[in-house]
Amino acid sequence: MTQTAGAKNLLARSMLPYLADNAFSHLLIGPLTVLFWRGPWEFLNRHLVPGQQELGAWICFAIGNVGLVVLAVTQGLWTTHMRTEKTCSMRWLVGYHLYTYILGVLNILHWRGMWELLDYYTGINGISAGVSFLIGR
Repeated sequence: MTQTAGAKNLLARSMLPYLADNAFSHLLIGPLTVLFWRGPWEFLNRHLVPGQQELGAWICFAIGNVGLVVLAVTQGLWTTHMRTEKTCSMRWLVGYHLYTYILGVLNILHWRGMWELLDYYTGINGISAGVSFLIGR
């Protein structure tokens, strides 16, 4: 086999994990993330002070931020309480997944509050979108 053929073979083998990772990310992780965000978001739209965008946004923003700060400050306690001899003990599995789920919901509350407040105070228009885009860059 020539050096060029070997390099092409190596390139082809290195592309397989790259393509598999992209397929996994785009076909499974992305859609599941969207579904995870959409569920609580729609629930909050329908049941958290419906018709009062500003109040609902401030409630989400407050709960999300306070909750995230509390989790960040108490993370060491969670880690100490969940640590066991066996990484796959039932206490560790339940605690780990509960912590991750709570963290995810608090992130949704934070971002829903931010976006709803932005929409409420700046409106939904091209200028608001452009400013958001420029600030976020």
